[in-house]
Amino acid sequence: MRVLFAIAKGEVGGAQEHVALLSRGLLERGWEVGLAVDAASPLAERLQDEGVEIFDWPGLVSSPRPLQDWKARGQLAGYVEKFAPDVLHLHTTKAGVLGRGLPGSDRRITVFTCHHAAFGPGRKMSHRLLARPVEQLSLSCLDGVLTVGARDVPLLAKLARGVPVFTVPNAVPVSTAPISPAVPTCSVLWVARLAYPKEPLLAVDAWRHVVARIPHAELHICGTGPLAGRVRKRVAASPAREQITVHGFVPDLSELQSRCSIFLLATRAEGGCTMATLEAMSQGLVPVVSDAGDAFLYTLERCGVVVAPRSARALADGVLRLCEDQEELIEIRDRAIGFARSRSSTAIMAERTQEIYASLLARKKSTSPSFVLSPFSLSRARKVPARAMTPPVDADVEGQKAGRAEGELRRGSVQLLKREGLRCFQFVNRHAKSGAVRLTHWTGKNPIPIHPKHLVGREGGQWYEELLRPNQEVLDLGCSQGAHARIAQSLDCRVFGADRSEKDLRHAVSTIPVICADFENKLPFSDNSVDVILLIDVLEHIFLRQELLDECSRLLRPDGSLLLTLPNAETRWRRLLRSYDLPSEIDPDHKIEYSFEEAIAEVEKGGFNVKKVCTITYDTAFAGLIDIIGGLSLCAYELLARRWKQHMVESRPQDTTGWCFYAVPR
Repeated sequence: MRVLFAIAKGEVGGAQEHVALLSRGLLERGWEVGLAVDAASPLAERLQDEGVEIFDWPGLVSSPRPLQDWKARGQLAGYVEKFAPDVLHLHTTKAGVLGRGLPGSDRRITVFTCHHAAFGPGRKMSHRLLARPVEQLSLSCLDGVLTVGARDVPLLAKLARGVPVFTVPNAVPVSTAPISPAVPTCSVLWVARLAYPKEPLLAVDAWRHVVARIPHAELHICGTGPLAGRVRKRVAASPAREQITVHGFVPDLSELQSRCSIFLLATRAEGGCTMATLEAMSQGLVPVVSDAGDAFLYTLERCGVVVAPRSARALADGVLRLCEDQEELIEIRDRAIGFARSRSSTAIMAERTQEIYASLLARKKSTSPSFVLSPFSLSRARKVPARAMTPPVDADVEGQKAGRAEGELRRGSVQLLKREGLRCFQFVNRHAKSGAVRLTHWTGKNPIPIHPKHLVGREGGQWYEELLRPNQEVLDLGCSQGAHARIAQSLDCRVFGADRSEKDLRHAVSTIPVICADFENKLPFSDNSVDVILLIDVLEHIFLRQELLDECSRLLRPDGSLLLTLPNAETRWRRLLRSYDLPSEIDPDHKIEYSFEEAIAEVEKGGFNVKKVCTITYDTAFAGLIDIIGGLSLCAYELLARRWKQHMVESRPQDTTGWCFYAVPR
């Protein structure tokens, strides 16, 4: 069997290391392997020595260049014809787009590995606007899609309709015992390309907070890239410059790994668990990483510290937490080594990929036509008289068939128009909320951008006001800019808030103490310390929901209460969207939405008894338009959102956008 890999760049990086390990694994299994990449790159030189046939594919850049890209596509088509692979395996976004739908695709399978989605969360808006429609149009040309991380799977599955999506996690070779210090040190290692979406500048900014409490803490930055110059300038201007060393590219990291105990990575977007992070963990370094890709696995397995993205303070707090508690650092180190070495087998990665190839090849054969007409047979067919080739036709029967076909075509056109109309409504709903928030600020309705619903309130006040008592200690988890915290404070409660977004916390009321916290990790509050926890529009945005509910149970006093909301997935509007195969989530960031029974079960599984449930508001296709109206006129919004929608939800409670729960610990 023959496989041809194609990758846009052969520089040092995670995707390139993935291709190198996969090539080696398939060579060991008897495959013939080719690689289309710049022949002068480190990846080409490395794999050529191992027996991989290299096809020079130079000159590719990330930004679109139509003429150059069209020429590169023609080059790749020539290499495919010459090598005649059974599998064409594309890596990185640019190579993935150029390699789809090449001539002769019926004779092989074409698969694409998404190392991290260019249209996913954390990516630049320009990338997302351009990449999403391109991927949606071209993914259908593939026989299979692979991804190195679980978080990209739902979005890829939506875009690649009918194309199988598989997960093949990253892996690193492990041959030596861990070399990080057995006695932990406050030396931290950064290994990543100095380019977007990585955020090395954030790591430099975080280090001044670390050095302020631990003056001897060291940061070693390894990597090259477009941001290298800015990193060196930021280090030179930092008060912690004496404790930061920028090494550039380091071919052998073992000497630094033997001195460091913590691995640091700040990034906006990632695919799966990065190769550099896994390598560091296998050598005994404990990761402190931004919440991107599959970083939630480190929290789930308790083998690393995951912090809020784009927050220098959160990164610093994660490092300080480990440096100041060496017992915890040693415990996490053992689990990190076990995680990396048990799950990160290159042999398993190659075997899994080979199994996917086999299943896709079998699928291709089963769906291929049972015969193929050659040009010769077509020329012979043209010489047969028409009356001998065409059976007698009954005009009435043929007319009925034509009528049925016309009716089906008309119905199909109507269905398509309905689907596109629903898609437009959903597009407005998804983007109108942020537009309404900005309008309230631009039109002078509030000093800071805020949703109009917080400026008009609900009939009779917020649903939880009657459940709060003066002098209660209230913790607002996910407080954002403090809208609910202000209401609780107005009822003479002692309120403090926590949120994952440092940007939102800067706009919170100064009289309310707030902290930046990671909700998928242990919260920095003592046991039995609060009377009431507000969990408004939070639980559906995180993966480790039961862990957060366990934390709420730990923080609440025995007579305390949990006040939370959960979204409804079973309204008529949501079901209609799903019936037309359209995304139905109320918010694109939602990790889950519920039926009423599932919502009750989620709360009770977390160790709480539900005492009271009420509806929120009516779920309508015009919700986005109403939000935009609210940004322009609060009076009109009050009539539509507070009165009309509340009237509708009272008559149709099953169509509520979600439910408000009053629950107490068991």
